[in-house]
Amino acid sequence: HKDHYSRTKSVAEQLVIKANGKPFRGDKGFLKTCAIRPPGIYGLGETRHIPRIVHLMESGLMVFKIGGPEILIEWVHVDNLAAAHILAADALTENKDSIS
Repeated sequence: HKDHYSRTKSVAEQLVIKANGKPFRGDKGFLKTCAIRPPGIYGLGETRHIPRIVHLMESGLMVFKIGGPEILIEWVHVDNLAAAHILAADALTENKDSIS
């Protein structure tokens, strides 16, 4: 990892995944966990990443390409990320089987 933030996020994610299936509340069930690691997030009014990327592209310091197998970072719209959280929460309910 390039920095401590990324390293600690990875460690936390591994702990969450490792906790999946562990006994929960005594003998009443098992803990179901899910780790969602969104990449670059953008949405309406985004002012942090997009302007910086545009500046780097205009300066010739960065090539920005959308789609393809060689892409290193995928961007996700905040609405899609919210939908992913809702689907994950639904999948982790007692009425559904968790997905490994």
